[in-house]
Amino acid sequence: MSDYSQLAGTSFMSTPPKDPKDELFHSCYISGVKRTNEVGIVERPGYLQIRGNQYNLEEVYMIITHVKQVLVKMSKINGKDHLECFSYQEGQIPFKGTSGNVCGKNSNERACNAFCSTCKAQIIVSGILCSSSGSPILKEDGKPNFIFIRGKGMKYSNVSDYLNRCSQLNFPYLFPENPNDMLEKGVFNRSRILTKITVGSVESRYGDKDVFEFLEPEKSVKLPDELVKKQILKIATDMLEKFNDKMDWSKNSNNNNNQNTNYMQNNTQTQPPQDEQMFNFNSSNNKEPQKQNQPEITPNVNFNFDDIAF
Repeated sequence: MSDYSQLAGTSFMSTPPKDPKDELFHSCYISGVKRTNEVGIVERPGYLQIRGNQYNLEEVYMIITHVKQVLVKMSKINGKDHLECFSYQEGQIPFKGTSGNVCGKNSNERACNAFCSTCKAQIIVSGILCSSSGSPILKEDGKPNFIFIRGKGMKYSNVSDYLNRCSQLNFPYLFPENPNDMLEKGVFNRSRILTKITVGSVESRYGDKDVFEFLEPEKSVKLPDELVKKQILKIATDMLEKFNDKMDWSKNSNNNNNQNTNYMQNNTQTQPPQDEQMFNFNSSNNKEPQKQNQPEITPNVNFNFDDIAF
């Protein structure tokens, strides 16, 4: 057998598509066209879809556990999206992308660099899928569902604004004995309320576009402090590595931070982001008639995560 080991480099084996139900983090997106998805359900335009979980929803609730801003440079090749450079922005500044280029600190710096000028920031927001009462929606094995949305393009602003408003909530510190504004305001605040997501619309030069809308954080249901301190923050910490593995597109390839600047242009090794990482199902805006306003459900604030196997 060892005589033929050098042939291993010429092999090819396709990877069977993953069942969406088996995903750890389910992408939540707004369908833009009427289509039959991978599980045979017809997705209706202008509704929220949770891949491998629930479909055609008017609202989604979650407790935010992770937020990450990334930089993405995409181009079109034969009408398809092609990833030219990606930066997960880990570690210390300066950050580098998968192209090997150093990332500009802000949009102005990126605009001054010919290669980086078309690079765009995106925000990934992930959390525990809940009912309108705030209780986690569990899988058959008793484990919770984790979902994520991606704020990009026209969807970026609303996501960014919501997170900023969360950071401005005037909550008493969870850990007053060791005060830390960055953690308390920038991280803990967003996990202390039940986030409600619906579908809105904004004008663009290409017509109205669907975007994520959020119930104002000031009007959202506040979770009990003890629940956040003892369970939600622990869950976020325990799931951080898996979150990073899922959302860091550079891990889809064999590259590393030492690649040369021609790596992505040559495109000899990198593998494109998986469907569940990108969920580009909003290519047009053929919306159905406007949905009826639904009465608000008064949430039950008796959250209980004690019996859940995370």
